[in-house]
Amino acid sequence: MIRTESVDKFISQYYRPVNSQMGALRKQGEDEHIPIILKETEMYLSSILNIIKPKRILEIGAAIGYSTLFFSHVCPEAVIMSVERDDKMWNRAKENVFSQGKEDQIFIGHGDASELFSMLKDEGDWHVDPFDFIFIDAAKGHYKEFFERILPITKSGSVIVCDNILMKGMTAEEDINRRYRTSIIRMRTFIDYLYQMSNSSTQVLSLGDGISITRID
Repeated sequence: MIRTESVDKFISQYYRPVNSQMGALRKQGEDEHIPIILKETEMYLSSILNIIKPKRILEIGAAIGYSTLFFSHVCPEAVIMSVERDDKMWNRAKENVFSQGKEDQIFIGHGDASELFSMLKDEGDWHVDPFDFIFIDAAKGHYKEFFERILPITKSGSVIVCDNILMKGMTAEEDINRRYRTSIIRMRTFIDYLYQMSNSSTQVLSLGDGISITRID
């Protein structure tokens, strides 16, 4: 795939936020260097969400709620649940959800994702129907753990997207960055795991910072 600064700039000129509120929230996130989904990733997700038309969406890693709100605008009929462990980010996400009048559509849980998974399972206090679309954008070194724990709340046809798979290219580099060695090795192990899974199909794409798309058979 051709990946140059000129190509990225060319594609980016066709990006349009879903509305002015989301445009302002994106600028805020980018100005503060908060990790929100990249424009190219958002453009791609908009396309597949309009094809899938999910009714139940789960997100792991809300940050300031940008992608959560993006999902709500693209899929206005969907019920959306997200989780964020950072106190400050969780509060800001809630504020953004309320400011856009999406509190009846979106629930953002506060805490560790593993606690949420336990509560959503069949025997959990918050047992729910399976999710149609799941988006993972949290601690990169724990993607495999997250993925394994969400499988019980999926169904045939569920789509799971994981963001930042390439970790700014470090996942693919031959010389491993010593500072991020553990996360890189864990991400490579996770990608191998996805491709070796039975009863599913996975593709890894280099758009944005790299995403994996898994469909449960």
